[in-house]
Amino acid sequence: MLSLIDDAPATLAPMRSLLGRSIAAALLLLGNVIVGVFLLIAHGQRLLLLRQVQQGTLVESDTLEASDQLVLLWSGLSLPIEIATAVAFLVWLYRANDNLRAFRAERSLEFTPSQAVTSFFIPFLNLVRPYAVVREVWEASDPAVAPPASVAESGGTWLVKAWWGLFIGRAVVGWWLMIATRGPAEEAALEALVSATYAMLGYCLVAIAAACAAIAVVVLIERRQNALGQALQGAPSTVAAS
Repeated sequence: MLSLIDDAPATLAPMRSLLGRSIAAALLLLGNVIVGVFLLIAHGQRLLLLRQVQQGTLVESDTLEASDQLVLLWSGLSLPIEIATAVAFLVWLYRANDNLRAFRAERSLEFTPSQAVTSFFIPFLNLVRPYAVVREVWEASDPAVAPPASVAESGGTWLVKAWWGLFIGRAVVGWWLMIATRGPAEEAALEALVSATYAMLGYCLVAIAAACAAIAVVVLIERRQNALGQALQGAPSTVAAS
């Protein structure tokens, strides 16, 4: 159970709508899921062809080349979508963190909006700080705790933990793939290609799960903050324009 810390009456900052940024971030995350599914299918098709070659079945070179082109196509689409998603998520996180000042006393909050964004870019610290940032946003956005009372640390939630665990898992598999496949293509043995394709299938699955968890985090935090806005200003709530 969350424990409360009573705060002295204070003038809270105005809440600004999180809906627009939440929609943008969720749609781009959904785009990641869609591309990830097609990439998963493309790698699955490549794996089937490689297994046929392993078993001595004759596979036409045009078929292998078409499979490679399909993988390259979806891989090429994934990069710009991931970059756009990262920007949208950070813009969303900045606003979500900033809105906490409309609900809780400033002194009870650990991270500023700028710290929330930069936490993703500081080496080593970015392995743990972003989770703490999103956990604080989740907890301080709890509509069950009336403003301006502060929400004491509760260790996060299973959803935020799942999102961050999948995010880190995706990065670890991605780094391993970069190291394992950076040798010249002509030196790659068939067994190595099969192993790398299995790893890519695992990467796609983890990436899809991470994006789905992120969508849930974005949508539910927006709902929690909207509920707090209604509690503060009455229903229907009136919040500042984004």
